[in-house]
Amino acid sequence: MPRIERTVTVLCAALAVLLTAACTVGGSERPPVPLLIDGPTEAPGDDGSDAEVPVPDLETPSGMLAWSDCTAATADRLGDAADGSAEYQCAQLVAPLEAPGMPGFGSTPLNLLRVGSGPTPLVVVDDAAGLPGTLYAARLARSLSPETLETFSLIGVDRRGTGTSFDTSCVRPQDRETVLSYDPTAATAEELRGLQTATESAAKECTLILDQLTRAFDGHRTAGDLEQLRGELGLERLNAIGRGEGAQALTTYAARFPESVGRLVLDGVPDPNLDAVGLAEEQARAAESTLDAFLSDCASGPECPLGSDPRQALDTLFADLAVQPLPTERAPLTHGLATSAILLGLADRAGWSDLADRVASAIDGQGQALAALVEPLLTSSGVDQPRFEAMMINGCNDTRDRIPPNRVAELAEEWAQRHPYFGGQAAQRLMLCSSWPIPTEEPAAPEVGGLPPTMVIATALDPVTPGLGTAKAAEALPGAVLVDWQGAGHGAVGTSTCATGVAEDFLVHGEVPEDTVVCPP
Repeated sequence: MPRIERTVTVLCAALAVLLTAACTVGGSERPPVPLLIDGPTEAPGDDGSDAEVPVPDLETPSGMLAWSDCTAATADRLGDAADGSAEYQCAQLVAPLEAPGMPGFGSTPLNLLRVGSGPTPLVVVDDAAGLPGTLYAARLARSLSPETLETFSLIGVDRRGTGTSFDTSCVRPQDRETVLSYDPTAATAEELRGLQTATESAAKECTLILDQLTRAFDGHRTAGDLEQLRGELGLERLNAIGRGEGAQALTTYAARFPESVGRLVLDGVPDPNLDAVGLAEEQARAAESTLDAFLSDCASGPECPLGSDPRQALDTLFADLAVQPLPTERAPLTHGLATSAILLGLADRAGWSDLADRVASAIDGQGQALAALVEPLLTSSGVDQPRFEAMMINGCNDTRDRIPPNRVAELAEEWAQRHPYFGGQAAQRLMLCSSWPIPTEEPAAPEVGGLPPTMVIATALDPVTPGLGTAKAAEALPGAVLVDWQGAGHGAVGTSTCATGVAEDFLVHGEVPEDTVVCPP
């Protein structure tokens, strides 16, 4: 019996889961709206005058979770990224499924990882389709200062439907491969027929397997899980770091539970003014700029493995793969799969040298190293489930936009001209949600008077959450302070020394910059 079927069976018996800026050319833009609330950014003081909401004090938790040592198991999951000197503890949070229309249906386990010796919990939330939160916390801890790790214990959360938590494996392997490998130059309805078939099959399989649980995986329910975690820890307020779509989930948390907001660091947030089409094109635009920086960085180095003209080498590789894909241990390395792999590699600024080596290996006829970057999306890795489902399910549940296939074809043709490397694929990914059920409206968050200061960090060349969009999100977020890193990659905390230091000063000492902080590349 597949893992997902076993999981659903257990739940029923108990009864009684790389799509995000500025105005775009040709993209659609919603009227500007506040990211969270319409209320003022200040709360009245005791004397009736307006006063800024202070940074909340740090707390020692009064609750208890059943933590146990998981150092060896975590080292296995981290592989080459393991820190041999670190110790990890794991626990499990049981949260209500909270599926729409199914109150009290059951619960879902969420796996947690704790690292650091500090008395105050600092929750870590990553993109649903990114590195599982437990592993992200383990890696992030390696780049934080001893003072931060003596002040906080990082608690990484494998959100429902990610990592080792509730398994949503419901898409056929061949459909995952088709979507991620599809020819990015395909731009007519007929050329996109195979992609349409694969996405329709993926939506059908998941709605059949998950049934009414399909809607139990999104940012709204992630916010509910975080509130459950806050209560289990025995905290008045939740301190947290979120990256990308994980940061967006924290803004949803702040909207739903404003009185529970502690010190929040939002490391890249999608532009709240753009719809799915606008967000997708802005990602394509940002990915093109990030690729330019990557190629320039390689060319300026002492020994670029892509030669004296990295762009020409890349263009030649794509042209060759379009004619003859390279065999690998799993899916053949096609032009589309190579594009997906390079996009993932661009998000990791510290890994650009390794990315150049992988691309060079593919140019030499060996595709495995480059294809390996996509494997976490295609297949399970040890105890961690494939990330493709989280990308699709959470992404589609978090938007009501459904772009019909004929419109996807039009956008693919337009964007391929404006953004030649990533435009076609960005348009094609919109088809993931074309056949997905439209989610029900969630209850509106209550209006509140103010929130504590929140730190928002923008990365100029972020191919996942473009920096200009994050700046727009900061403008819409009451009490936000912007840190603008002029670097590249997805997320600045742990990568930029400047941005990391400002974030740590805020988290540890409650220091809030008076104005926008600009950090050099």
